Amino acid sequence: MGAAAAHLAGLPAARARGRQGGRPPSLAPRYQKIAPAVKELYEVGQQSTCQLMDYF
Repeated sequence: MGAAAAHLAGLPAARARGRQGGRPPSLAPRYQKIAPAVKELYEVGQQSTCQLMDYF
């Protein structure tokens, strides 16, 4: 059994134990809500990078 097959065989067993796996989100939920607005401000150049950092 190769490494990929062993990995795929272990996923259902891990899920049965309540493990979800995967990489965690890069931003906290609070910041995920404001990120699109901050990105928009950055792209149109209305605020400096230092000003945008204050949102986070």
